[in-house]
Amino acid sequence: MPSCAVVVAFSLLPVVFLPGMGVSADIDGDSLRAAAPYVEEDVPLYDATSVVIRDDPDFERARGYGGKDFGSRRFYNSELGEVTYAAYWGVVRKIVVEHSGGMLVFDLDPWNPTEAFHERSAASPPSP
Repeated sequence: MPSCAVVVAFSLLPVVFLPGMGVSADIDGDSLRAAAPYVEEDVPLYDATSVVIRDDPDFERARGYGGKDFGSRRFYNSELGEVTYAAYWGVVRKIVVEHSGGMLVFDLDPWNPTEAFHERSAASPPSP
């Protein structure tokens, strides 16, 4: 019976600790970093082949976190395929970063920081 209690305790950890978390992003030196539960993505700017902002495409969770306010980890879209996803449900626009390791889709809450971050990331000069 004690092992059952351990399993239950560990299965409740995401319910206890994840709701207060969210999506964050930063440009640190020569890389773009996005983080959320189950997502720690660090993309060198020279490796980003495309950084665009798009209206909220329809995504389905393949695996990962799908909470009340946001979703994160691996999500699927019919146009983009399976991507690393870290985004709030209520934010209309997403930043889509295509790079050699795949595709990262994220946003920031509320809308204005998403726009401002996109402008900053698109303006950052890539260096090899």
